[in-house]
Amino acid sequence: MRLYKNEKTNVNYDMDPEIFCKAIDSNIKLVNEINDDCLKKNELLGFIISIPVADGEAFYQVIKIDDKKAKVEYCNTGDDYRDYILGDGGYIRRNIIDSQFDFKKYLKKKMK
Repeated sequence: MRLYKNEKTNVNYDMDPEIFCKAIDSNIKLVNEINDDCLKKNELLGFIISIPVADGEAFYQVIKIDDKKAKVEYCNTGDDYRDYILGDGGYIRRNIIDSQFDFKKYLKKKMK
């Protein structure tokens, strides 16, 4: 499993605004690459879900899966959005993970 937190995703809020925006774009690209890998392997473990927060979204990577729940860990893409309940991570219902995974698979298939 490719872990988001092990990749080069550092964002410093003292960065030049242009460099800061490029770093965020790079981190979002990494989220998409990891998800593409998971979709190709049909593997939920490592998949990154998104949860709407304010005017953006928070990203969480699936690091453990049980029958009815999954443990997720926060992926700071640079905008620092976190879900109010999950914060830096925790457990979420498995059906939420399955729904996002299946929807992304469907979209990928439709785009071919």
